Amino acid sequence: MSLDVSDPSLIPSLTRMMHRPRHDAGDDALRQLRHHSKNALQRILAQLWHSEDLQATPEGRRLVRDLENRISLSAGISDDLFGFTREPRPLDERLRSLCEKVVGLMADPDQRIALTLQIDGACPDHLENVVLRIAHEMVGNAVKHGLHVRLSGRITVEFGWRGQGWQLRVTDDGWGPSPGAVDGDGMQLMRSLSEPYGGRIVMSRQDSTTGVTLDLPAADFGSH
Repeated sequence: MSLDVSDPSLIPSLTRMMHRPRHDAGDDALRQLRHHSKNALQRILAQLWHSEDLQATPEGRRLVRDLENRISLSAGISDDLFGFTREPRPLDERLRSLCEKVVGLMADPDQRIALTLQIDGACPDHLENVVLRIAHEMVGNAVKHGLHVRLSGRITVEFGWRGQGWQLRVTDDGWGPSPGAVDGDGMQLMRSLSEPYGGRIVMSRQDSTTGVTLDLPAADFGSH
């Protein structure tokens, strides 16, 4: 049996096939993981709201509200990273929203962390997701490690074109890395995410500021 691709009656079918979203097993795995996590967290939250001991005191009710807020922030981070429940927004909006939610999720209730973002120019579509995923790790590490048990601090996120490529840089005025410390899971993940794009991750400490930088070359490394 042969197929005559010049047949005009096939045009509508071929057009639908060309524009059909590609099925990606990796996306399905992420969706399932997110769905599982969401269900588990909602169940935990429901039990907390029905705990008579927690509801009996202002401190207990405050704790439940804080946990509810953090669960909401976690779901929002998934949307900013992967766009599962809405169409992805422009990078500058997603990056700002993501960083604000990560700080809100990771910070202690009494911490006051000032977040500044400087986003200059557009980013190639194929680099947007890796920039967002690495920014997620950088900002999370800045809160978790750099500003650990600090009452206040500052985090600055910068992204833009830097002559020969794009650069993402996150700085904080926290403790800084311990001398001789080996890469943790977050740093290893950042390196793994950046390598397919020819990216380079560098951590530095100058005066009272710790910086982590991602440099992505302008050359297109493959079909990402």
